[in-house]
Amino acid sequence: MTTITGFVTDEPDQEQYTPPEIVIAAKDTLGTIDLDPCTTELVNKVFIRAKYIYTKEQNGLNRELPWQGKVFINPPGGNKHPQHFWERLIIEHVNGNVHSGVFLAFNIEHLQQSQHWTYHLGHYPFCIPCRKLTFYEESRGVIVPRKIHSGMSSAVIYVGKNVNRFVNAFSNIGDVVIPRNTQ
Repeated sequence: MTTITGFVTDEPDQEQYTPPEIVIAAKDTLGTIDLDPCTTELVNKVFIRAKYIYTKEQNGLNRELPWQGKVFINPPGGNKHPQHFWERLIIEHVNGNVHSGVFLAFNIEHLQQSQHWTYHLGHYPFCIPCRKLTFYEESRGVIVPRKIHSGMSSAVIYVGKNVNRFVNAFSNIGDVVIPRNTQ
């Protein structure tokens, strides 16, 4: 059994690290990444380069760990339990602790599933990549593209006031949607 952000599951860890093109676009949107609440030391050193990180052992959902500034999130576990990281992002944003954030939804179906969450992903600007993303994994201390590709399409959601930066950064990755009632 594996514990993922406070949930026990029978599935093995599915560490899938963010594709570099998404990290670059997130940095172009945010300017800098202050916090990645679900990463590893190696991934942060190679790709993310956030000022602060929380690892699986620290559990980025731990309420005692502060979230501040500009946040990038690729929730752990692939398709499992992303809503808890999303909801923490929104709560911290509403409370003024998080200036802005970029959230990578592993599965585009999270847009539909989130209709039943406290905060619907579809109320925020999002990008649907034109192609399926190639996630990365660790192999012998090196970050490499996964040999097994996900059959799912992903989505990238933006929280913040600088929607134009999000549009400019992600429009070359896919279709960007700005909901009429953007939060």
